Amino acid sequence: MGWNRFDKGFRVTLPDGWEDRSVYTFMGPVEAGETPMINVLVDDAPGVDDVTEYGELQLGALLDTMPDAELLLEETTKLKKGREVFQVVLNWAPVEGKVIFIKNIYMLHEGRGITFAGRFSKQGYKVLGRLVNTVSDGFEFR
Repeated sequence: MGWNRFDKGFRVTLPDGWEDRSVYTFMGPVEAGETPMINVLVDDAPGVDDVTEYGELQLGALLDTMPDAELLLEETTKLKKGREVFQVVLNWAPVEGKVIFIKNIYMLHEGRGITFAGRFSKQGYKVLGRLVNTVSDGFEFR
């Protein structure tokens, strides 16, 4: 089995039974004193075909890793281009005095689950939280 990333200048040949579970990280220019970062994860076997069910499963797994997180938003909605997604916003204080806002958007496309995950400070979320929607709305498989 081979895995190609010639656009980044390398190729990895994996043993049988191995899967590509890459997390793609995109960073933008500094804005509002923060460097925005969005991670994109592709799940080739989401196990469900309903975006709300997929999002709820992913949210449950996320909350298992952050039991003190506060869920601020949980909804199924549509992006500007009409794609149905499940989005969540949480705030989480991993250490005293540091609050992180997390905005995740989950979608299904042709049997794949896709997660767009952004993490921001409170001020950064106010200014940059919309970027998660913008990036996910422009997502396309080729």
